[in-house]
Amino acid sequence: MRHLIVRENATPEQMVTWTKTIQEMAEESRLGIPVVIISNSRNENEDATFNAAQSVRQFTTFPGILGLAAMDDLDLVKQFAAIGHEEFLANNIRKGYMYMVDTATDPRWFRTYGTFGEDPATISAIAEVIIPEFQGEVLDEDAIALTIKHFPGGGTRENGFDPHYAEGKFNVYPTEGSLENYHLPPFKAAIKHHPASIMPYYAIPSDEKSATPQVPFARGFEENVAFAITNNLFKNCYAMS
Repeated sequence: MRHLIVRENATPEQMVTWTKTIQEMAEESRLGIPVVIISNSRNENEDATFNAAQSVRQFTTFPGILGLAAMDDLDLVKQFAAIGHEEFLANNIRKGYMYMVDTATDPRWFRTYGTFGEDPATISAIAEVIIPEFQGEVLDEDAIALTIKHFPGGGTRENGFDPHYAEGKFNVYPTEGSLENYHLPPFKAAIKHHPASIMPYYAIPSDEKSATPQVPFARGFEENVAFAITNNLFKNCYAMS
């Protein structure tokens, strides 16, 4: 096992001690393969605070993801990413499960707070700033490898339900052309900068549930299986980019 996700809000001293110890153990193993320490994003405050108490965070805190998009300032987004890169690097966290470039088209979806909003052009522009700032143009000793998610777009939820569960297992496209015009463009923009990995969504695209008031996806889906299983859309997205 060589990929470990860390969720604790540890101090930099604790984090570095732990990560260095893990790597020393890996070096002593038969093949000496390093461990990849992974984290979700850590530089955004997404908690609602209803009192005067202030949460103690070990990383520099910026507004939540929606707040970053609402600033409408790519220079500030670049500063945010540059600080995040340096803090991940200093804590020996070398891979991030971030960022969501999903287009939020259903306001009932509870993960909207983790997106850059509802405008594909804004999301695309932010992706093209954040990925090079964190990861660089090549993966080297200074890079923070990113996992962009959730391909081909998680914002188009049936009744806003979460696809981790059975009641939310379908992606629906009630607006004609929505997959091509709203959900895929941010991924095309992200792919230009060669993110280390792209995470597919858990949901299943459904022609039947998307059929009213008009057929939204003229070619139809070749397979009614989860995006994590089929790679046809992924190949098409790379080709179109």
